[in-house]
Amino acid sequence: MERFIKGDELKNRKMRLTKILGLIGAMVWMLTIFIRDSNIELNGTIAFMIGVAPNFGVGLLLPMLAKEIYSVVFKKQISCKQFVFILIGGYIALLLSEVIHDKFLNSPFDIYDMISSFIAFGIFFLLYRYEKKIECSQGE
Repeated sequence: MERFIKGDELKNRKMRLTKILGLIGAMVWMLTIFIRDSNIELNGTIAFMIGVAPNFGVGLLLPMLAKEIYSVVFKKQISCKQFVFILIGGYIALLLSEVIHDKFLNSPFDIYDMISSFIAFGIFFLLYRYEKKIECSQGE
């Protein structure tokens, strides 16, 4: 027996997709921090992936937090234009963090961290646009 999904159920399901993506980002970030603190011996490729994974995780977590906080504070859904500005601001904040670590904390600037954050932001943005497209086709 096939079950049809009503518009409200579809909207709730879509909302959960971005939340799940943000939670996956948080788990990636936490897991890699724990792995870094352990004394596990890693080969070159795995060590590289563990090196950039926290930035990838944060790149998924920050947009989800921004989207959720916006909707709570302003009591409405964030527009695509506002979301793009928040993504740009978030990326600039991550860039400034890398610069501060480079200049003041003796940690070298890592372009691969910035690339992994950019990829994560891009993935989140594409999922966000997909959700918006479905909302528009539902007449919401």
